[in-house]
Amino acid sequence: MFLLWGHGALADSDSMSRCDKPSVIESRLKNLFEEFPIHRGVANNGQLVIIYSDQDNTTWTMVRIIPGGYACIIFVGGPWVKLKIIPIPEVKPKISNEEIEYVWT
Repeated sequence: MFLLWGHGALADSDSMSRCDKPSVIESRLKNLFEEFPIHRGVANNGQLVIIYSDQDNTTWTMVRIIPGGYACIIFVGGPWVKLKIIPIPEVKPKISNEEIEYVWT
């Protein structure tokens, strides 16, 4: 069995299994691919999701911590792109002559 990683390398399942202890997964991502945690969040089902990326954001790995304490790699890819957050404009009604006109502010 082989796993395809985001940076194009193939890893034998013996050297990089898909699920393992969180410390083992994190150590292997650090040592093999120089990936470190950049985001953490809790999913609706209570599982912890961690996104790892290398310093240049050319590769990333998404890991979930499942009940029982095991970490499983669920997605890999590259590059990791950080999006700029743009606020959504507020819409205010402008009433004149019994007609409503919506104005973006």
